[in-house]
Amino acid sequence: MLQGHDLFAVNRKRREDALRSQSRSKSLHESLSAEGVFLLEFRKSVIDPDNNLQSWNSLDSTPCIWKGVGCSTNLKVTSLNLHSLTLSGILSTVATILEFNVSSNFFSGPIPQYLAALFFARTTYSEKSLGRNLTSLVELVIYRNNLTGTIPASIRELKHPRVIWASVNSFTGPIPPEISGCDSLEILRLAHNSFQGSLSKELQKLQNLTNLILEENILSGEIRPEIGNISNLARVSKPNISRGFAAFSNYLEGHIPFLIGYNNNLSVLDLADNNLVDNIHPYLCKYEKLMLLGLGSNWLFGNIYPFENLSTLDMYQNRFSGSIPPGVGKLGNLRRLRLSDNYFSGKIPPDVGNLTELIVFNISSNWLSGDIPRDLGNCMGLRRLDLSRNQLTGEIPSILGSLCRLKELQMGGNLFSGAIPVELGQLYSLQISLNISRNRLSGTIPNDLGKLQLLESLYLNDNQLVGDVPASFSELISLLVCNLSNNNLVGPVPNNPAFLRMDSTNFAGYNGSCKSGS
Repeated sequence: MLQGHDLFAVNRKRREDALRSQSRSKSLHESLSAEGVFLLEFRKSVIDPDNNLQSWNSLDSTPCIWKGVGCSTNLKVTSLNLHSLTLSGILSTVATILEFNVSSNFFSGPIPQYLAALFFARTTYSEKSLGRNLTSLVELVIYRNNLTGTIPASIRELKHPRVIWASVNSFTGPIPPEISGCDSLEILRLAHNSFQGSLSKELQKLQNLTNLILEENILSGEIRPEIGNISNLARVSKPNISRGFAAFSNYLEGHIPFLIGYNNNLSVLDLADNNLVDNIHPYLCKYEKLMLLGLGSNWLFGNIYPFENLSTLDMYQNRFSGSIPPGVGKLGNLRRLRLSDNYFSGKIPPDVGNLTELIVFNISSNWLSGDIPRDLGNCMGLRRLDLSRNQLTGEIPSILGSLCRLKELQMGGNLFSGAIPVELGQLYSLQISLNISRNRLSGTIPNDLGKLQLLESLYLNDNQLVGDVPASFSELISLLVCNLSNNNLVGPVPNNPAFLRMDSTNFAGYNGSCKSGS
């Protein structure tokens, strides 16, 4: 029995066959609908190497049976969805439609200066003949192409778009202030282009905007405080769409405006990798809706506020100092906590062990001291743990061996002493790296480390280890790098092809035999 999408596909095929049969039975002198004529004109400017548009036939009386064309019940074209069909060429006039999607193709060249002309009927066809307002476009989706040039000021003529998605192209110039004329706009995504200049205060007119996504451009200047007046910013409008305000990897400078987060239920704020300065104000999360706060790689300092619903807190590469806020341990939804490359001091708060949802914990390159709290072993979901380049002391707690999902463990560049815990050999998911180099570890290398068969990088160098390299290291079949230098090890290096390929500097100061086979 046909189910779900199978039945839907069969019914759709039957409707298309019926429409095509009707269309073929009509006189060949009967012309294609006006909308079909426009689509065929558009087709002339498209290069279609895989013949994805072969169903577009001028002998049909309606384009509603063509691939990518969507129609209403009265056979009026409402959408054109040509996503990911390996098409190229330039954008040219199409019918007046509600949704236009040519994303993930290879279209190139600029958008015509009279942008709305793409969706206007030509003067030879009256507005009445198409039965809709000429500026009825609701979704313009052109991301991931090779489009160039500027966004023309004529974009204001598109009065009703709710979505403009033009990310991952090569657009240049400023974001036109005229875009504020699209007062129905909910989603504006212009990321991964080369837009320049400052953000216009006119953007505050877009009061329906829920998503403002501008990352990875060349935007500069201060973030206009008026952006904080967009009261709907961050309200979820579509699933699987980044929501909120994201402008990371630009050249923005100055302060984070006081009004951002004060007038709206901001859930995502990502301004990482800019030149922002000064303190973070507590009103970023006035309504406690903030889930992602990304402010890494700036020049920020002062207090970090543990906003209650955060799932991601990125504050790496700034100038924060003092203790890690003890309130961090109360963020029960936190999955990613990255505070690396700051000036934090004091001990790791034991209540970090309360973060049972934590996946990534990176506090490397700070001035933290003291022991690793045993409570950290409660974070059973951790995939990446980086405590490197601090002044942490004491023994490496054996309970870290219970973090069975770890793929990367970085603890190099501290003052750890004592033996390497045998329990680290139980971290069977370790793949990226196990780095405990540049410490004061002593004793022999546990034989159980040879069980880490997914491990690609192992750094034990610059410690006080003694004895032989375990024969079990021959079983480390995925190993690409193993640095054992500057210890007091003796005996042969395992006869493993991976070891034989490694540079001799990985064994500098080795007191045993040369690499086997050399």
